[in-house]
Amino acid sequence: MAGKRQDQLCGIRIGTDDYILPMADGLKLVDIMSRAIPARRIWEDRKKYAVIRYSNLNSVDLSLVRPDEIELPDDSPVTPAKLKALAAPKGGAA
Repeated sequence: MAGKRQDQLCGIRIGTDDYILPMADGLKLVDIMSRAIPARRIWEDRKKYAVIRYSNLNSVDLSLVRPDEIELPDDSPVTPAKLKALAAPKGGAA
């Protein structure tokens, strides 16, 4: 049934990048990121990370996305069928 959380898509913003994914996965991602420790790789020595004390690096925003809110460019590798399949419950039909 459409409208259930498992059938919904969400928009996730991590820093300045946005992603569309199933709501259930988005909620998992927000949960995981809430426990993450912000850090930056020290490029002079790629084996080290510097923990950042005050940062919005682990800032993650989640919002519900309706299919009519997604604009696909003509040359997009993502098709409406792919979006429908993304929103379909795992193990179920789209």
